[in-house]
Amino acid sequence: ASVIAPAAASIVLPYLAKSRQQAMMMQGMNNLRQIGKEQKQSTPAHTGAMPPDLGSLLQYVQAPAAFLTPDHAQKMMAPANAKPDELAKWVTENSDYVYLGKDFGKLTKITNPAQTIIAYEKFEAVKNGLVSVLFADGHVELVKLESLWSYYWHLDWQASAVAQGH
Repeated sequence: ASVIAPAAASIVLPYLAKSRQQAMMMQGMNNLRQIGKEQKQSTPAHTGAMPPDLGSLLQYVQAPAAFLTPDHAQKMMAPANAKPDELAKWVTENSDYVYLGKDFGKLTKITNPAQTIIAYEKFEAVKNGLVSVLFADGHVELVKLESLWSYYWHLDWQASAVAQGH
């Protein structure tokens, strides 16, 4: 029995670690999905313009942890008893996601929303070379880090010759 337990653990532990990592990646994608949903709903409040930063979405999302990757949210807590504007500033400064929405101005100016990135996981949070990405049409994908340059990053985006492999 004492030989079986370590052997079983050597088989089960890597599986559990992989399952945990996949669950965390899914939660990160869900966070971005929630941010995208609230960003679209808040756009009319910003006179049709996309919100200026992630902190301005906090009043709609109402959960500071949604702006952190799951593994980071376990280690970092938003300040307790903070005023709404202080909490919004904290979100903007501490979020694990990069928001590009303000660079597009109005959502209606985006000609290819299914290929236009408006938010993504910070590169230091990337696991297995996959980045959670939020597109202007609201869908979220895991994208290979090296493939990011094939998407639209701002209104005048043109992929560089280096990024295109030329």
